[in-house]
Amino acid sequence: MKYGELTRVMNAIQRLSEMDMPARDAYKIYKLSQSMKNICSFCMERERSLIEKYGATVNKDGTIQFGQDAGNTDEAKRNANMEAFVQEVNDFRNTEAETDFSTVTLQLDELSGQKIAPADIAALDGIVIFE
Repeated sequence: MKYGELTRVMNAIQRLSEMDMPARDAYKIYKLSQSMKNICSFCMERERSLIEKYGATVNKDGTIQFGQDAGNTDEAKRNANMEAFVQEVNDFRNTEAETDFSTVTLQLDELSGQKIAPADIAALDGIVIFE
């Protein structure tokens, strides 16, 4: 799994964790969620360090701004920083994540009456096995 896929996987795990299921399965999903949170924290910290490295700031709406708030009027430098930032973030997101979790097997008959989106099943492929 690549670092860039973590958000999609974490969102699917979150939705799965809101389902009613036997206690043993709920515990497995909880442990998986905790492992994923640790990996996601590392990922977010890495992206924050890249934001700082390239002199950017994160706005309240989540957008990233390069240099304007610091009075930097050198547009070429801002653009170069933005391009280098995007390249380094993309390289990081395409790197295989170091994961420390085991796959989880869930019995479909024990989840009867629950609904899960096909996109969530795809996101969890190889992490959660539905039998």
